[in-house]
Order: sequence, then C-alpha cells, then structure tokens
Amino acid sequence: MLKGLTRETYDHFLSSCLKPWESAALMTAGGETLSLRYETLSDVGTLPQAGRVALQYLKVGPGDLVVLNDPFSGGNLLSNLTLIYGMEHECGGLVLVVRTGFRARLNLGERLDEEGLRIPPTPLAQKGEWMEPLLQALVTHPQAPFGCEARLRQLFAQMRSLSQRLSPPTRDWKPYLNECRQETLGFLSDIPHGETKVEQRLAGGELLRLNLEVTGEHVNFDFSGTSPSKKIGLTDSAVQGACFGALVAYFHQNLGINESSLSISHVSAPLGSWLNSKYPTPTFRGMTEGVHRVAHLVWQALTDLASQAAVAPSPSSPTWLSLQFEDGSMFFDSLPGGVGAHAKSGGASALHLWVRSPIVNSIEQIESKFPLRILQAGPRKGSGGDGASRGGDGMIKTYELLKPAHLQWIQSTGDAKGFRGGEAGQSSLLKIEGADKAQVLKAEVGALDLAAGTKIEVLTAGGGGYGPGKQS
Repeated sequence: MLKGLTRETYDHFLSSCLKPWESAALMTAGGETLSLRYETLSDVGTLPQAGRVALQYLKVGPGDLVVLNDPFSGGNLLSNLTLIYGMEHECGGLVLVVRTGFRARLNLGERLDEEGLRIPPTPLAQKGEWMEPLLQALVTHPQAPFGCEARLRQLFAQMRSLSQRLSPPTRDWKPYLNECRQETLGFLSDIPHGETKVEQRLAGGELLRLNLEVTGEHVNFDFSGTSPSKKIGLTDSAVQGACFGALVAYFHQNLGINESSLSISHVSAPLGSWLNSKYPTPTFRGMTEGVHRVAHLVWQALTDLASQAAVAPSPSSPTWLSLQFEDGSMFFDSLPGGVGAHAKSGGASALHLWVRSPIVNSIEQIESKFPLRILQAGPRKGSGGDGASRGGDGMIKTYELLKPAHLQWIQSTGDAKGFRGGEAGQSSLLKIEGADKAQVLKAEVGALDLAAGTKIEVLTAGGGGYGPGKQS
C-alpha cells in the first residue's frame, strides 16, 4: 500500500529527477536505489555502486558533491565522470548520481593508469560551496578531460536547481519499494524457469562460462570457471548491470530499475577472473567489448530456456576504432553490427543493441574536426545470416586519411551463428588500402601506423538467421 498516494505520484517525481540526464540514479541516503536511467548496460550496476561507495567513505550530506571515474569504485570508462550529489531543501535525504561522458579514447594499455586519468572518490563541494583547491587540482591535471571545469560547474548548478524545484511525495520509500517487489515477482513468474550452462572463448583464449538458474524468486548468474586475464578486465558491478539489463531486454519487459528489481539478480563472479578483476587491470576492453560479451552469453543461456522467445545470436561486440593524429587530436568511432533474427521477424540492421543513446556525429562534423574524409557509410548488404527470418545486416564505412595517423581497433572476429537451421552472419573485417599494398586485418585487437592517403574500410558483422531459409 502506498499510504494514500497514487503510484503515478511516485513515478512522476522519480521521472522528474532523472529526466535531464541520459545516465543517472536516484538513491536514498541509506544507499537504496529508487530509480535508474541508463545509457549503457554497465551503468545499471555501476551507478548504484558509485553512490554506495561515496556514501560509505565520504558521508555525502545535503549540498555535498563527490566525483569519481575509478572503475573499482563504481565508474566505468575513464572518459566518463560520475557525480554524486546530496540533494537539498525538501529533497534532503536523497542522493542524485549523474554520469557525464567526455570524448572517449581507445586505450589498450597493460595497466589501468595507462588508459587515462583515474579519479578515486573525491569531494568537490561541501554544503553547496566549491572546494576550489581540490577542483583546480583535478581540472588542471594534464590528463583531465577537455572542458572538464565548465561541465562540472554547469552540472552542479543544474543539480542544485533541480533540488530546489522538486518536492518528494514521501520520506518513507519502503511502501514504494514493496510494491516494486511485487511487480518484480510477477515478472519472474511469467518467464521460463530452469537451469542451463553456456560458455564462450575469446580470441585471446579467455574463457567466459555461465551457469544460469531462473526460479520464481531470483535469477542466479554463476560465472564459476571463467578464466583470469591481464588484457581485459571488468568489475563485478558492471557484470551485474550487464546481466540484469540483458535479462529484462530479452523478454521485452519495461521493468523499473530500483532496489527491489535489482535484488532478484544474484551474480557470482570469481575473484581474480576477468569478470571480477582488481587494480591495476585495464578495463577499457572490459567496459566495452566485455560487457557486450556478457550480455550476449546471457541471451544465449535464456534462449536455451525460453524456446518461445528464442533469438538468434548477434555479433558479440561492435567494432571500435581510434585514429591518433600527429597534432594530438583523436578520432573515435563505434560501429554496430546486425542483430540476430527472431522467429517472428528479421533482425535490425546496424543497431547498437546495448547502448540506448549512442552519439553519432554527422559526416560534416567529422570532416570539419579531423584530417580525414568519409567516403562511404551505409548497410553491409547481405551480411545478415539467411533463414526463415534473416539476421540484420552490419554496416560498411570507409575513411580516407588526409594526414598520417596511428590506428587502434577492437572488432568481433567470430560470426553470429544461425539458430534452428538459420545461417550465420558474416564476421567483421577491417581492410587497409595504402599506396603500396592492401591488407585485411582479421585480428580482434591491434594497432598500426598509417600514411596519409590510406583508406580504411570497416565492415561490421551481421546477425544470425532464424530457421531454415527458402533454399534449405
């Protein structure tokens, strides 16, 4: 029971708190998640973790502001800053966690510190007043994101303004979370129950193993047997987000993300495995490629259990590339593949399956900022697997360098298998055409120095087909 208040009243307040941000969570001072909005799957697990860490170690009070990006404290990519703000006025007792992204860099270091500036939980404001020495120490660091100070000041002002305008419907959120608990149990009762085991091996030899158990009260994601790695690392909170997000997305459920719904997801990732790594393991590949692989493995396991909702596999990750030019400028791009087909429909083409609002710059914007030309950008026709329902096509994009550049890339080298007689989608490829030679880059991860005039053709993978095609 909600003590005379309608559910719409609660939902309207929570929505108003999070609406200005792409990635944010509202929490109680006790660390309970009331609502969460995410941009990537890792946000689902890491935003609450960032809030809990700040509350535990820095005692965030009204008007206080804490910043972090450390993956082992609740951050994800080092290029994303997470702000934890103690709300004020009538919203006192609530904590707003907001994540803001800066230009990503594809860094393939052997240690986390080689990937960029790591910021542990750091207080920046107290009782509404900036702690200027700490703020200046951060924003003047050589590796601080460009425009960092202006962004931080703007966000803090927006968060404080929001806190002044809103009035929460209650101080006691237990009835609301209890009702959310009943909704979550209803979701669990409607999905197939059972247990299954699946595994996947990465190109570097790392093993990803999952034992999935679904009951009427919880979902257990047991990753025992997953191997360690020195090159790819994830945090357990990011794995939690990938598992929960993939579970809800698989069944097309609009289940609210809060303490009650998150509590049904029990994740066990062995300490020391690449899913529960510790500092100084690098995490860029984990927070990008790794999160996608975990989500796809969860979908593979759910397909074993849910025959009526089965989906053919999708490529395990997009293709990421970066170009470092001699003047220090860095171009970064993320190119999606096709989605696996469903029994009732074909897969979507060139879709960022696990990113809700990807930043897509226009060709004009790219060519005005960087010394390169986009020669082609469109669907990779026929790359989706054939079947009664065809897998979605990947995409093809061709760049021409106007100046020398250092190329780095991550791509999914395996193909997305077909399901129930469907054909596999075509795998990803990188083609390099220089003045003296052409080459096809099939490695999952790599780097290469390229001369001006070189053309780079990126072909992303297609999704798997579902069911036998007409010619089968």
